[in-house]
Formats: sequence, structure tokens, C-alpha cells
Amino acid sequence: RLAHPNIVAVHSVGLDHGVPFLVMDYIEGASLDRVVAAQNGRAPSTLTPNDVKTAISAELAGRGVVVESFDQGLFSGSWIDVVLRITRDVAAALAHAHAKGVLHRDVKPSNIMLTADGRVQLVDFGLATMLDADRMTRSGAMIGSLPYMAPEEFSQGASSTPYNDIYALGVTLYELLLLELPFPGRGTARLRKDIEEGRFVRASSVNPAVSADLEAVLETACCRQLEGRYASASAFAADLTALLEGRPVAARS
Repeated sequence: RLAHPNIVAVHSVGLDHGVPFLVMDYIEGASLDRVVAAQNGRAPSTLTPNDVKTAISAELAGRGVVVESFDQGLFSGSWIDVVLRITRDVAAALAHAHAKGVLHRDVKPSNIMLTADGRVQLVDFGLATMLDADRMTRSGAMIGSLPYMAPEEFSQGASSTPYNDIYALGVTLYELLLLELPFPGRGTARLRKDIEEGRFVRASSVNPAVSADLEAVLETACCRQLEGRYASASAFAADLTALLEGRPVAARS
């Protein structure tokens, strides 16, 4: 169903002796969680695009691949500029998927790949489903990665909606800006309660480079109430583009 420059191409699906499989394009790059992990202990406000390049180069070097050059589009400006471009591209990918009736349901840094030639790829559609599918299994188990799940997803019988993917991408943006999750280092019960209450540290108090407009975009994407969240991934992408172009964002209007 999906054909988008920021979504990994899936060529085939099937079962092999009862084990499901996906046949996808091989991406010569690094996952975003590895890029974040490489900055461990760094102050977010000190990061630059070179830190992203270094992390990708190190990841590929471990596979015997030498990076000779990097795309100057994705990796230019500041760390925040790179983060905004990555998030915008993923938002555009989600907008395409949602328009086709497909929900990812597991948006997080480990499912976003970066390549040296400037491609941002949303991968791993193993939990993807069609709109309005149940978020819980029959056993009552939740589907997805807890730190990136939206508050409404904990309701019994909750259906999957585009709002879930938008929230998860907002949490991912927060993590890229601060190098930590909104609710880090807590047990499952406490984490779930914090997510449901929507209490997290303002990004600008940790990373002074986060502007008031960017803070507003973050708070809109991660809003606890659906009515306060972006109505679509396209709207989220539009505000990210506005930030990159120095224009006012809808999140503050």
C-alpha cells in the first residue's frame, strides 16, 4: 500500500515454517537510537551535525563500510536543524501511511534509519495495522513500546488512530532534543501513570537551545488530550517546516 521516499520499501511478506517474515530494502545506515546512544553523557546544547555524522560513520565502520561524504542538505546547520529535518521527514512518511489507512504503531528512534546520503527511512512495520484496529491483544497485552505510547492507548478496548503515531513521534522529537525520554528511569506502573497524567519536564529547561516555538510544537505533539494534539501528521510536518524556515508555527496561534 505504501510508496514514499521516507518509508522503507517492503517487497514481500509471508510465513516460513510458521515464522512470519518481511522482505525489505537493505539500508546502509544507522538507526536513530544508535545516534542518540553515541551522545551519552553529552550536554544536548553542545551537539552539532558533526556528532550525527560521527555516529553514523562509527556504526558503518563496524560493518566494514567507509563513509566518504555526507549529504549537505540533512546534515547542515545546527543539531536542532538536523533533528527537525529528521522528524519532518518521518511526519511526512506517517502522513502518507495514514492517508493509505495504515498505522505504524511503533514509532521510535530504533525504527528510524539515517543514511550518509541524507535519507531518513521509517522502518519496521511489523506492528502496523489498519485504522481503528484494537490496540490491545485478546490477552490484554499492549501493542507497542511503552515509553512512546499515548495516554489514550491505555484505555480498555482503545482503538489505534493516527493520534497515536503523532504522539510517538513527538516523544521521539523530545528524546532527540534532550537525549532522554520525557519519563526516564521509572518502573512500568509509574511510567504509565506519568504518561496518563502528561507531566514531563519542559524541554527548554534542559536544553536552552529549544525556542519557544519549538517548545510549543513539542507540547502540541505530546499533548495528553486528543483535542490539543496535532490533528494530522501533515499538520505536524507543516509546523516543523515552519520552524526550519523561521516562520510562525500553528502550535502558537
